Amino acid sequence: MQLGDLAITVFSGRPLTRLRAEDGAAHAPVISLRDVTTRLPPRAELESVPVHMSPETERLAIKPGDVVVTARGSSVRAAVATDEHLDALPGANLIVLRPRSTSPHLLAAYLRHPEVQAHLLQEFAGSSTLGFTVETLRQLEVRDLPIEEANLLAQMSEAVEQYALHTEQAAELRRRATTEAVFDRLWPRA
Repeated sequence: MQLGDLAITVFSGRPLTRLRAEDGAAHAPVISLRDVTTRLPPRAELESVPVHMSPETERLAIKPGDVVVTARGSSVRAAVATDEHLDALPGANLIVLRPRSTSPHLLAAYLRHPEVQAHLLQEFAGSSTLGFTVETLRQLEVRDLPIEEANLLAQMSEAVEQYALHTEQAAELRRRATTEAVFDRLWPRA
């Protein structure tokens, strides 16, 4: 089975120059290559650009559960869009995979695996710019798992992503608390 068989659609994002409109147009958040890690940043952190709403921009609009994949660079990053990313637009060098019924978290975890990345990036191996195409992603081979196994793996993937997020947040809180303690002890008082 191919990854494209598990998708409603697979499409590429557009460069900002093709999305941007004159001032006064509606503003839309744009997800760019730098925004994609194992998750997408909050909507407020995305660049907002004026765009003309058209059938193309409506077709490109992100929906919750879409898997946003980086298609350029030395590694493949994949993140799952949430409710807060609704109607954001994918920028250049991104591919959006809209799954039929397979868990987007399961597919994102699969796409992050080093062997999958190597397979996807082999198309342009030796090129100065590594990457892959929508068609390469569509044709990526995947096994058809029993639903119970797929659901268990999806739950594991989601749980690990949540754990990683909470761990990062806790580390940031500890870092801030330490910085404040150092500041409080070292800052000269009047």
